[in-house]
Amino acid sequence: MFIDLDGFKYVNDAYGHAVGDELLQCFANGLQTRIRRGDTVARLGGDEFAVLARHVHGDAGARAIADGIHDILHGLREIGGHPVAVSASIGVRMLGTNSADGRLDVHALMRQADSAMYRAKANGTDKTSFFDETGAGA
Repeated sequence: MFIDLDGFKYVNDAYGHAVGDELLQCFANGLQTRIRRGDTVARLGGDEFAVLARHVHGDAGARAIADGIHDILHGLREIGGHPVAVSASIGVRMLGTNSADGRLDVHALMRQADSAMYRAKANGTDKTSFFDETGAGA
């Protein structure tokens, strides 16, 4: 999963980097408590994060994880005494048992999850989109 925070730039610009940093820390802490044992969370830079979720049971399982991530941000209403309204655009790249998937490198997977994230962002804030090799979106 590739996660980009919607509205983070506004928080940073309006309230300063200290509030922006605290928001990122609160979100990262929320991710750590929500993500399952065995999954991996990484901050890629700025307001972008990645989650490598193992043993996910289909699209519904991935959607449940993404919904939990959205819920973290729905719960962040105030940081440092300032009101915040931040959501996430989430791109999901499922890795199946297809033999072609097994030949993809991590950079290709990240690009595909990033592409799905941009499709989510194009559909509005607070959205999740799945990578679709046909380009149709999901």
